Amino acid sequence: MWTYHAYFRDMFNINPEVPLVMLFRTPLTPIFYGISFDLFGKEGIPVILALLYAGTAATIFYVMLNLGRFAAWMTVLLLAANMWYFRCFNSVGSETMQTVLVCVWFAMAFFAMKSRRVIPWVMLAVVVVLLVLNRPGNQTFALSFLLPFFVFSAGWRRRVVLAVVFLAVYLAGHLGYASLNAARYGYFAIAKLGNAHMPFYRLFVQERLIRPENGPASRRLADFVSEKILTIPVFQEHEITEETFFRYSSQRMFNALLAALQAEAREDGEFSLNQDYVILRKAAVEALLADPVGSIQRFTDHLLTVFRYSYDKPFKISNLNAISQEWRAEAKTRFARYTDLGLPLPDGQEFLPGTPMYLARDSPGEGTWFGWHVLARSWDVVDVGPPSPQAKTIFKISHHLIPNYYWFALAGLLWVGAWFMGQRDFRIPILATIALFSLCVSLFGSLQWDFRCPFDPVFTSFVVGGAAVFVAGLSSRLRWFQNHGNPLEPPV
Repeated sequence: MWTYHAYFRDMFNINPEVPLVMLFRTPLTPIFYGISFDLFGKEGIPVILALLYAGTAATIFYVMLNLGRFAAWMTVLLLAANMWYFRCFNSVGSETMQTVLVCVWFAMAFFAMKSRRVIPWVMLAVVVVLLVLNRPGNQTFALSFLLPFFVFSAGWRRRVVLAVVFLAVYLAGHLGYASLNAARYGYFAIAKLGNAHMPFYRLFVQERLIRPENGPASRRLADFVSEKILTIPVFQEHEITEETFFRYSSQRMFNALLAALQAEAREDGEFSLNQDYVILRKAAVEALLADPVGSIQRFTDHLLTVFRYSYDKPFKISNLNAISQEWRAEAKTRFARYTDLGLPLPDGQEFLPGTPMYLARDSPGEGTWFGWHVLARSWDVVDVGPPSPQAKTIFKISHHLIPNYYWFALAGLLWVGAWFMGQRDFRIPILATIALFSLCVSLFGSLQWDFRCPFDPVFTSFVVGGAAVFVAGLSSRLRWFQNHGNPLEPPV
């Protein structure tokens, strides 16, 4: 949370306290929470979030009304039972604005796909720009430029015009913000640290598969770690060797790696921020190529976990469990050693105490752009503590009512069946496909259940919509059979 607050506080500072935060974070979530806390305080924030929660549900309801009132109410009821969707509006994070914007995108795209007018596509492009300014990974939503080609009521020339208009507005926003970063911080980009997260973070922290022997780039990274990180006293005190660093890598080791890259402050080359620490991407690619079949299996295993909101899967196809067991065995031995040495045991799945990721300036400047100052309040949030047994029970019940990959497969079959029965409105499946692709790209960088929950309204609409159009098509066929005696002929 502190990175969002730091961004809001320093967004007009010429020399911000933590420069990399300003390049890693994008502005929408910090601005939303910063203004909300400043104007309404911690007492007003729950009201704002409750209104957004109701607004997103109402938006989805309005879309689903096109498939019938029953489908609309069923979708909203399933969303109300989704505790992960509810959780998006009860915490400080980008998930809140992500959920709001995904729902707005879904609704605007749904109705724009029936319009030959320019304005709806301009507005949709603006929403996609806002999605990118909330999370850089949302650049995949730029695929929405293909949607005008599904406006079948328009001629091909008109469809091309609508696609060009969308792209022009989107590129203006994208390039405009990248130019703003270039003017402020010297880097023409929406955000930095993409190479540190896509897919290096997952391979290093969650799968522990970045190894020096994977290739030359991995070896150069290991040499950097040995020279710049393993010589730090806390690493020597906890007996972290090169083998330990890579074989049992963790979030705090990732933090230390980024901090060391910032401290090195190289102006050019693969270890420089100018090239977005491209050494990390090279090491990640080598890890993927070292075991391509295993890489596919592990990523598929991750997807099965996310699309069921559960680690309890009916089958396991990768060695992720073996990797976790290896870490636990090492932790048992290492923690006993730490106890003998009189060292406090680190919390979580860590072999180290807390390690900062971002380096602050020794003396941040006081000058501001345009003379504007942000006097940011502290963001006081309620510490709710660990979930109660009742809350855990509610979440378990909720998991059974959230569409998972079984539901998706069945819904896909229903949509196909509806097509054969004459139902030709496929806007929802097309939009759900774009949403699914965007989510999978984010998950390629990191396995996070929080990444999925903003997309649940779209996926729930896809599932309920499949059932609704199938029933509508089947009813149409049955009526035709009753009137003409041949259910195979299409109704007029």
